Amino acid sequence: HDLELDAVVFALKIWRHYLYGTKCTVFTDHKSLQHILDQKELNMRQRRWLELLSDYDCEIRYHPGKANVVADALSRKEQEPLRVRALVMTISLDLPKQILNAQTEAQKPENIKNEDVRGMLVENAKNPEAIREQKLEPRADGTQCLNGRSWLPCYGNLRTMIMHESHKAKYSIHPGSDKMYQDMKKLY
Repeated sequence: HDLELDAVVFALKIWRHYLYGTKCTVFTDHKSLQHILDQKELNMRQRRWLELLSDYDCEIRYHPGKANVVADALSRKEQEPLRVRALVMTISLDLPKQILNAQTEAQKPENIKNEDVRGMLVENAKNPEAIREQKLEPRADGTQCLNGRSWLPCYGNLRTMIMHESHKAKYSIHPGSDKMYQDMKKLY
């Protein structure tokens, strides 16, 4: 319960100018924390924290974690961060058409060899025109998916354009190269 008590002390320190001289109640989902004042054996850190707690007129009460749905909702991450949704919204409206054109060009026999990365598209080396149709899944807009994500061929400057558009998007907030990569990986 050291971490729980540390969190209580941290919160009290932050809100001290509001809490001095007023009675406050601290709710915790750590049941043993409400009995910390009654314990006989405490380590030095806990003693120091209890001394700080004695400066405040506060009561520690147990509130089960399952019953605390407000705090639970606040601590949960969104299903899809705003920057991922923004990637879908801000990239140009004719993007599916551009992807479809690039996919069509990349599947031409003269371009397929350059496009086939580790044999993902071509069935076997003897017949390079036999594209693995079961790997590419068509979408409603005509574009094709590879492993559930939009297939972006190396053909043309499509990848560069998407990276540029997603980076300059209003909501991208420049999350860093790793997060940007993970966000883009979900879509393409």
